[in-house]
Parts: sequence; C-alpha cells; structure tokens
Amino acid sequence: MDFQKIDLQKEINDLKNLSGEERGEDIKYLVSYIRRNKGEEGFKKVKEELMKAGYDLPEIDQINNMEWISVSLPNIFLVACVKVFNLEKEDILKIGREALSFKKIFKFYIKYFSSFKETMAKASNTWNKHYSFGEIEIIEHDDEKKMLVIKLKDFKVHKFAYIYLQGLFSEIVRVALGNKEVRSERTKDTSNGDFCYKYILNGINYLLRIL
Repeated sequence: MDFQKIDLQKEINDLKNLSGEERGEDIKYLVSYIRRNKGEEGFKKVKEELMKAGYDLPEIDQINNMEWISVSLPNIFLVACVKVFNLEKEDILKIGREALSFKKIFKFYIKYFSSFKETMAKASNTWNKHYSFGEIEIIEHDDEKKMLVIKLKDFKVHKFAYIYLQGLFSEIVRVALGNKEVRSERTKDTSNGDFCYKYILNGINYLLRIL
C-alpha cells in the first residue's frame, strides 16, 4: 500500500481528538529511532511534513521520559513517519520490537509473561502508571489447552499504533519465554468477533485482545 498518499492533515485532526495521556518515553523513543535509522535529515523531513500539515512538533529533547503528554503526539509522529518513508507493516512491527530495550514499563511485562499467575491488580496498576487510559488483564489461562489470553481494553489509538504494539508484545513474549522466534498475527476471536493478536511459539497460543 502506498502510505505516501495519506492525508496527514486529516489524520492529525482526527488524532487530536484522542483522549488520554502517556509517558514521554514513547515519543522520545520514536524520535530516537528515526534519527538512528533515517539520520537527522530524515527527522527533519518528518518535521517539515508535519509543518506542511499545520502541526508544529514540540521540542522532543525537552520532554522528560516520565512526563505526562497527550497520546495524540506519538500517534501523529508515527503516522507522519509512515507517510514520509512509506513504511510497510513489517517496518512498523520492527519499530515496536526494538522499543522493548527503551521502554522501562515493559521490563515489568517480561516478568508478567514469565509468571502467568501474576495478579491482575499488579498488572493493571503498573499499566496505569504509564498510560492514563486502557486496562490490561489475563482473561484466560489454561495449561491443558496451552492457551493464554491477554486483553487490552479501552485503549483507542491509531491503527499503525496497534501494529507497533503487535511488534512490541511479540518481542516481550519472545524474551520472557526464551524463544528465538515468535510469530504473531492479527486475527478475529471466534467467541465474540473481537480482533486480537495471537502469538504462537512451541505450539502454545498467546492471544492479545485489544478492545
């Protein structure tokens, strides 16, 4: 798909309506990723494209990792990057996978996935220390069926951000369970029709539902 045809101004207007906040480490990671992989010139191209669409990117270097920012900021930046560099799905997944080494919150989830009986309260409390919206919980854990279902609900972001999350969570599962390769896919949950992300490794299904 040719994402360079994205109407960035329309996307920005829609994304400005997103409610909720998240820590500054998300946008700082995305900017550092672009600078590292596309160079300073690449980062300037993204800023210029945003300016053409009427959006002035704030000084990211002045944002603290733990500062609360609008969820719209990293979403807008990600969409602009997809447009400028015509990124494919695999490119976005890669950005998500590499985020694990940068994002402190998800170091917790390595422990979380390694200990499937971790309490729901701890998971939820940790999530909301980094996101002001959304809730994560284990809704099914069955050793006999070799099934673990993780649900992330009330978490509305751009469709590209869901792909980013797919990459991030697949890397969490891979590292937590000591596997060299994890296959993930976006699929429909036949029980209720919700879309979810399924991770398959060693014959075990791990599902992440984003509702």
